[in-house]
Amino acid sequence: MKKFRMLDYIIFFTVPLILTLLNIAGTNSIIGAVVASVIISIFVSFIFGTITNVVFKNKSVK
Repeated sequence: MKKFRMLDYIIFFTVPLILTLLNIAGTNSIIGAVVASVIISIFVSFIFGTITNVVFKNKSVK
């Protein structure tokens, strides 16, 4: 099983989450907007985290 770097997923989750939460500051339905932001951030982190893990493979020294 391949080892994936969790830091890639964490970074690509927090950045879109913060940006979308800052973007929805003036909306009426804050709960729906927060849930949508979390779902979008999970999707973005999955896509970009996987891409960076594939492109920049972990080179372990043996």
